[in-house]
Amino acid sequence: MVNAADPSNKVSVNYVYGLSGEYVEHADKVNILFTGNGENLDVRSVSAIEHSDENASADERVISFGSQDNAFVGQFNGEISNVKIGDQNQFNELVIGKGSSVEFASNFELNVDTLSIFSDADILGVAKITVDDALNIYISDGTSASDLVLDLGESIILTDQSQANISVLHEDGSLFDGAEVAYDPQTNSFAISNVPEPATYAAIFGALALAFAAYLRRK
Repeated sequence: MVNAADPSNKVSVNYVYGLSGEYVEHADKVNILFTGNGENLDVRSVSAIEHSDENASADERVISFGSQDNAFVGQFNGEISNVKIGDQNQFNELVIGKGSSVEFASNFELNVDTLSIFSDADILGVAKITVDDALNIYISDGTSASDLVLDLGESIILTDQSQANISVLHEDGSLFDGAEVAYDPQTNSFAISNVPEPATYAAIFGALALAFAAYLRRK
């Protein structure tokens, strides 16, 4: 985890996979998390150091800007070298976390399998982030609108495959039943409807509580 709120942060994040001589350096899981105020962060690079091995792999490779508890807000001026692991993207997933606002530099380019973004997060800048397989949209708890728009801006490029694999999820990752999604390629935005208002949830739970109380009285 890199806390960008520390003004002394000047980082290069490197990880190793494959074989190096007689030693196995195999990264099954690579999770890089940036949190805090990105204005204070100097990221030189995030890169994979590849050693020759036809079986080399990293099964879970996630890069996140913000988490459930700690948002990332600010500019990201570093680069992520877009090398492949075999024929796979360097990162399986790019996550833009709850309450995060990330402004990528114009020279930022990255291909990822999956983009996961919270409904209250923003992606800014004119980077080129290509989503090859899937888009996950997380509806943050406390979302007050029954119809919301998620604007992916100029930085996100969705392939036909990723547009066909869209999931709308609760904040906890469970599937949001009944949510409807419409994509506008002209504005690169999604309209998400049939998301209940928090007041609707309260009414539902209140009705259930009254019914349960009545049931107990009958017993």
